[in-house]
Amino acid sequence: MIIYFVLKDGEGRPAGCVRLENGRARSSCPCTLLLEDGTDLNLGPEETPLAARVLGAAVLRGDALAAWGCPPGAKLTGAELLYRLKQNGPAEAAPEPLPEPEPEPESEPEPESAPEPEPEPEPEPVPAPADSAAAAADFGLLIRHAGKVYESILHPPLPEAAEPEKTEEDWFSDTETLLTRLRRR
Repeated sequence: MIIYFVLKDGEGRPAGCVRLENGRARSSCPCTLLLEDGTDLNLGPEETPLAARVLGAAVLRGDALAAWGCPPGAKLTGAELLYRLKQNGPAEAAPEPLPEPEPEPESEPEPESAPEPEPEPEPEPVPAPADSAAAAADFGLLIRHAGKVYESILHPPLPEAAEPEKTEEDWFSDTETLLTRLRRR
């Protein structure tokens, strides 16, 4: 399941977003994630493996909170998120994935056993109505921001053209002037 959540600044404007998918995360802007197990890690545009569930993300400018956000269902305020991040100290870099060991050559094939059925994934809890409204509002802000960006790319503003000089032989103006005189009579 893919989950997006918006990072907003103090005035409620979107500053970026975080994407969570199958135990991995990435962000449209550099930020720090706070995980359920109390650890925090730096996040950027590259996918980063997660050791626990995400409680929130913060964009820090020194010790100040520039923007923050939480995934649906998390109930942290910006102040709580900043407090927990300060308790943990500086954010750690994402752990390097371990290299996969090379397969050893098999001497004898082992008898095949029946594959174990995969456990069914647990359904995500449905957010409370207030959370749904907040998530919908966040999603709307994200879409509106993306629309503005794409509109500015597709239709860049044109330089203002100077108005053409009015010539004495402006046929339309002359005609309008004559018609106006005739109507007054």
